[in-house]
Amino acid sequence: MAVALLVMALAAAAALLWLLRAERDCAKRQLLRSMHGARSGPIGQIGLSLLLADGISLRRLERLLSVEYALFEVVAVLDAAREEELFGMLVARYRLIRVGYRPTGELPVSGVQALYRSRKRRFRRLVLVDRRENGLTPPLHAAVEAAAYDFLWPLRPDERLTRGAVERAVYALSEAAQPPVILRSVSGLRATIYGREAVAAAGGFTRELRRRARPRITIRDPLTVRREEVCGGWRSRWLRWFGAGLGVAVLAAGIAAAPAWWWAAAWTATLLLLALCRVRIGQLHRACG
Repeated sequence: MAVALLVMALAAAAALLWLLRAERDCAKRQLLRSMHGARSGPIGQIGLSLLLADGISLRRLERLLSVEYALFEVVAVLDAAREEELFGMLVARYRLIRVGYRPTGELPVSGVQALYRSRKRRFRRLVLVDRRENGLTPPLHAAVEAAAYDFLWPLRPDERLTRGAVERAVYALSEAAQPPVILRSVSGLRATIYGREAVAAAGGFTRELRRRARPRITIRDPLTVRREEVCGGWRSRWLRWFGAGLGVAVLAAGIAAAPAWWWAAAWTATLLLLALCRVRIGQLHRACG
């Protein structure tokens, strides 16, 4: 019984701590958005290159290009010969023209045919790399070689940025005492942003770099979520129903095993507190994320 009470107390304390951190992070995001020019002006002259090597579509690029931060770009890598229809749509939509490709030599790259940029001023932050799929080097290497900024953010196909994610990431980078090698978000899908020099020294986005690189910054803001969760897909609904069913099962088991009414009350109060904290955190993420 003593062990069960200790577990409930620890769970309640962890939920309250999680809620307090979410409240603090939400207040920080609101302050950042209210600052004059914070959404568009460069913060600490920090530039960020978002790298896409898969899951490229017109709709996804439109969302990413809507980011208002000044020192930001989207570098997309695709095989124009294999995805001819998509490539034609991108050229027509963004009025892409072929420009000179001058690799920096930081990482080994193969198969790059051409580099494209937009004639339209509002789409100048889009960089399209035409690379043949040959398996000799990772496609992200080509994205790094075409990127212009010092911080690199590889985005997986199932990820979508939360609202204000770029500004929050850049703000966290600007607060560091020295330029970090890695910035990691431990909420959401655990997004990772890398310093360019560290990636070049490690020979790419290696597992060793993710585990041991220092100095690093860890934040609790959810920078990315699954695309299904944002769009209200079946997977997100299934997870919510599963969590609700699990909570009901635990509550029923606790009440059935309770030796007295106060034991059942303790179980009920703990689960109710956890549920309320989870609901409030969800509200904060929707309001501030």
